[in-house]
Amino acid sequence: MTTGTPEARPAARQPQAAATARAPGRLGLVLAVIATAQLMIILDLTIVTVALPHIQAALGFSGSSLEWVVNAHLRGGVRWAAAARRPVR
Repeated sequence: MTTGTPEARPAARQPQAAATARAPGRLGLVLAVIATAQLMIILDLTIVTVALPHIQAALGFSGSSLEWVVNAHLRGGVRWAAAARRPVR
């Protein structure tokens, strides 16, 4: 059984080692982007929640209508995020 020369093995593993060396920096960046996105979602939902009493008073909405406002806001954000991922032609 031939396994190859010893000189060929380290060269084959070298790109993997280089990718592993760069991975911690990229993982930190990915974590920062995800954490920022999550913060923006929570902040946005908090703003809507704080505005609900004013929305109810101004528009005369019932409690169930306020649930629709929150759900519509959340679904609108999901649709916007999905549309942002589509390529522009």
